[in-house]
Amino acid sequence: MRIIDLNGKWEACGTAPNGEKVNICGNVPGSALNDIVNSEISEEKDIFYRDNAEKFQKYELYNWVYTKKFIIDESLKNAELVFEKLDTYCDIYLNDKHIAYCDNAYIPHSFDVEDALVIGENTIEVYFYSSIMKIDGKKERYAGFSAPRLYCRRPQYSFGWDWAMRFVSCGISGDVCIRERNDGIKIESVYVYTKSIDGECAEIGIEVNFKDFEKGSLINLRIEDPLREIIRTRSIWCSEEMLREILYIRNPKLWFPIGYGEHPLYKLYIECNGTENCTEFGIRTVRLLQLPDEKEGEYYNKCRHLL
Repeated sequence: MRIIDLNGKWEACGTAPNGEKVNICGNVPGSALNDIVNSEISEEKDIFYRDNAEKFQKYELYNWVYTKKFIIDESLKNAELVFEKLDTYCDIYLNDKHIAYCDNAYIPHSFDVEDALVIGENTIEVYFYSSIMKIDGKKERYAGFSAPRLYCRRPQYSFGWDWAMRFVSCGISGDVCIRERNDGIKIESVYVYTKSIDGECAEIGIEVNFKDFEKGSLINLRIEDPLREIIRTRSIWCSEEMLREILYIRNPKLWFPIGYGEHPLYKLYIECNGTENCTEFGIRTVRLLQLPDEKEGEYYNKCRHLL
C-alpha cells in the first residue's frame, strides 16, 4: 500500500474579523496557536508566563487556511485522504474540488479522492473557521467554566479550566496522508477493556468494528506486554460488522494512577487485510462504593449541620 505523507511544512494564512491577514509557516501535526507562537509575528514565546495567554486570545476569532502542494508521479488506485484529527470546523479542498466539511475533532476522517488527484502537482487546502464564531448565539446552557463549549466537539479544557488557560485554537492536529485503500474488510474502531481481574489472571475484552466486511478476512490478534514480549496471539475468520473476543493475560502488571504506582501499558495489534492497527491499554478495574453513613454518626451529623 503506497502512502504519501503530508505532514510537515504547510502555508498558513489567518484572517481577523476586520479582514486583516497574517501569513505564517504552519507545521502539521500542530495548531494555529503553536504556529503563531513560533512565527515572527509573536514577540512572546512563553504563552504561560504572567498574562501572555490573554495576549493570544484574540486569535481565537481568526479563520485560517492551511495550504500544501505535493507531487504525484503515478496514479493511485482507490486513493483516500486521511486526517487523524481536524480541529474543528473546516472545509477541505483538493485541486479546487470540495472534498468534505468536518466538525468533530474527536474522530479521524477519510475521504475518497481518486477522482480529484492529478499526475504532477496537487494542491490541498483546509479552511478552518473560528470555533468561537461557529457556536456564537447558541441557546444558553448551564455548565462549569464555559457553557458555549458544550456545543463544540473539541477538547473542552481549551475553553479555560481551573487548571488550564484559555486557548481556543484550530488546525490539523493529527497526521495526514494520502494512501491507496485496500479492497475488502477494514478496521473502523477498536475498544479494549479489562473485564475482570483475579489474583493470577486478567480477562481482557476486545471489540473491533469493521466496514466493507462482507467478503470477510482472517483477523490476527497479538498482545505484547510492557517489555514488548508477545504473550498472546489468536487468529479468527470474520465476515461480520463486529468481532468480540476475550483474551487472558496471566500475572498481569496493573496500571496505577500517578502517585500510586507504575503505569505499564500493553499493546494490542490487529492485522487485517494487509493493514495493522495498534491500541495501547492498561489493565485495571474500578469499583464505585456508595456506603451509607450511620445515622447520628460523625459524618452524618457533620453534613446535617452544614444545611
